[in-house]
Amino acid sequence: MSSDNSGISDAVQSNGGSDLRRRRGGYLSEELRTVLRYLRKSPMSITGFVLVIAWTLSSIFAPLLAPYGPLQQDIVNRLQPPSFEHLLGTDQLGRDILSRVIFGGRVSLPVAFMVVSLSTVVGTLLGSVAGYFGGVVDMVLMRFTDIVMGFPGIILAMAIAAALGAGLEKSTLAVVLVWWPNYARVVRGLVMSVRENEYVTAARAIGCKERRILTRTVLPNCMAPAIVMATTDLGNAILTFSGLSFLGLGAVPPIPEWGTMVAAGVLVFDQWWVSAFPGLAILTIVVGFNFMGDGLRDALDPKMRRL
Repeated sequence: MSSDNSGISDAVQSNGGSDLRRRRGGYLSEELRTVLRYLRKSPMSITGFVLVIAWTLSSIFAPLLAPYGPLQQDIVNRLQPPSFEHLLGTDQLGRDILSRVIFGGRVSLPVAFMVVSLSTVVGTLLGSVAGYFGGVVDMVLMRFTDIVMGFPGIILAMAIAAALGAGLEKSTLAVVLVWWPNYARVVRGLVMSVRENEYVTAARAIGCKERRILTRTVLPNCMAPAIVMATTDLGNAILTFSGLSFLGLGAVPPIPEWGTMVAAGVLVFDQWWVSAFPGLAILTIVVGFNFMGDGLRDALDPKMRRL
């Protein structure tokens, strides 16, 4: 008789668990549809997504879109203004600027995604541990975070990049070492707020391990602001990396990178197109990420969706 009862109990628990998963899945899908509907109604969000998708696709298909090779030189036609042969003109070595701008997205976009991804992972890990466990752990981690944040970000990144030497990998590491504290601070505050909710207390009451509560219950409810922050920071990462390259601490010539191309145009004042078009590329992709981040922030906030 007891075995029958236990079987019935297991079946009930199994059905209840599957029903809960279905309800959760239905809620998530409905929430996703609501977010997408809001984004479609926002011209700013649509503009941001179009700019980002356009630059992403042009970078992926750069060999098909670029009319010339990014390193192909033509000294005879150096510093030519925009024309039908070279739509954006040529630089000091006769290289086609349009081709180099298109290929430049293959450098700046992956670096930005890598910087933001690594910073998000490191900052989320340290911030969640500090916010959830508190006490000495929180004090040690946050004091270390305060030390890093005490320096101006771009100055510290320049110092680290100068110490490590020029190069894509080293400049990327320099920016990551500067940016992770921002995510640690934000995630810590969110975790400290979420950990006081009743469902977290209920999870502890039924014997769930602290690590499981943190990863399965607390962190999923803190990720929306972190995602919005990461989306906006993609544009800031491109700006920072381009700044390092402009100073000679990022990409090494002749790699077609937007910041390096802008720096090359500084030496030739009369040929405005050499630096103007790479600068315009930086402007459009940064604006795209900012618009996209603002749209996601409003779409993920139920209060904003009701306005």
